[in-house]
Amino acid sequence: MDLLYNRNTGVVELNGLKNGLTEQFENDATVAATIQYQGEDVSGETWPLAMAYVTASDGIYRGLLSAGLDLTNGKTHTATVTAVTTDGLEGEWICKVVPQDRPC
Repeated sequence: MDLLYNRNTGVVELNGLKNGLTEQFENDATVAATIQYQGEDVSGETWPLAMAYVTASDGIYRGLLSAGLDLTNGKTHTATVTAVTTDGLEGEWICKVVPQDRPC
């Protein structure tokens, strides 16, 4: 997630999910995202947000974030993406995100 704009639909994406044992792309994992501020889930979305596999991609998963998220402008939020493969392997990515107003 590169940018997160207040009052705009956002996209959270996980690129190139691979099985750590076989190095093969994972195209049927369960992937979800959560955004928190000060340790609490941000309101305006049902968490965790399911992320769908992008058809014919190599392990790309994408989810749409509501424009109605209650984000605190200019403050650091934590975006966490989790993945569980059909083999039971698990992964977690934690990113810091600072929402901002979309510039003119």
